[in-house]
Amino acid sequence: MGSDTVMFEAGAHTTLELNGREIAGKDLFDAYVALSPSGAGSIFSSDSWEDIRKPMFVLTGTHDKGLEGTWE
Repeated sequence: MGSDTVMFEAGAHTTLELNGREIAGKDLFDAYVALSPSGAGSIFSSDSWEDIRKPMFVLTGTHDKGLEGTWE
């Protein structure tokens, strides 16, 4: 969830809610690093990242499945 929190803070929109409100960050940093963030699925939609405007380094593996994957 650390990398997903980075995405929230950078401005990504989420499908998650807290007390009826979308979880949203404040975009307080100059750049972001997200190691293996979730793709479109249970947390993000296919257009969740369109409002991110700051530089972001994203690194992930080709077999990462996020919350949709199993513990292996």
